[in-house]
Amino acid sequence: AAAAEPAAAGAEAGADGAEVAVPEAGGAAEASDDDDWQAMKRVPKNAPGVEDLPILAKTLCNVEDTPELLQLVADEITDQYGLSKECGGARHPTALIAMRTIDVVERKLELVTAVSSRGDLVQAAWDRRREIVQEVAKNTREAPQELLGLAAFIKKYVHPCGDPMEADKSDFLSFCSSFGLPQKHRCVARLRNLMADFSDFLAVATLEQANSGLDVDGIMRLLELCKSMTGGKKSPAMEEASKAICDAIADQVLVFAKEMKKKDDFAVSRSEVPQVESARKCAKDVNAQIKEAILMGCETSQPA
Repeated sequence: AAAAEPAAAGAEAGADGAEVAVPEAGGAAEASDDDDWQAMKRVPKNAPGVEDLPILAKTLCNVEDTPELLQLVADEITDQYGLSKECGGARHPTALIAMRTIDVVERKLELVTAVSSRGDLVQAAWDRRREIVQEVAKNTREAPQELLGLAAFIKKYVHPCGDPMEADKSDFLSFCSSFGLPQKHRCVARLRNLMADFSDFLAVATLEQANSGLDVDGIMRLLELCKSMTGGKKSPAMEEASKAICDAIADQVLVFAKEMKKKDDFAVSRSEVPQVESARKCAKDVNAQIKEAILMGCETSQPA
């Protein structure tokens, strides 16, 4: 049955060039898959390195793997397990561990693929960031969907309580369907960095647009894009720009209020009858602008 068991000949090149070997099916016949699993769970935080771990543990801990590498590992282990099964070794302890490994690798492949794909979309949006600001500000096109809810997306795909290696695995099927990526996985770090860069850029761009006379609705669209992307968390750049943005918004509201006053004055000048409806509509429109400004962070005590 040795030929049917996962063989080290199926080694792969890891992200750092080191071989990622499919584990051998050797070992004492009396060993159980539970014994192997318990041993794997006892790997300490300060383990000598990812390359020294069994493939299942390595998959959970690795922060450098890619969809391509994970697919190769999954295919190799699946092929070797199939050979083992054909030769009657499906219940061999190592074969059982291989089944669990396949489940973990396929779950990680799903996670890394999703996050990497979103990263590619956000990178493409970053490359045309200036056009996006103009489109959103002028309302000629909706904000790119790949930017909306980005912080929530990252939270969904990252393991919620530290290292997935240390999660409760007593219900293995449940664990395999719910574990997330390590916090420091490179595809997660890439997406977080893009989000931070985009947030900083939007802070500066929104301030520039506000100072150039963009109306309140346009400013709000840009701020809403940033808020949706970051989950409401402000970057240091946005915090720094917030006061200036609020001042610009308040100035815009004041300009709007003066225009409404002129409009009402013109309506009054054309008739000897009091233009109550005109005054009511102008007041309603000005109040709506004030409420929007407050929602965007302007203080009610703002001088304008």
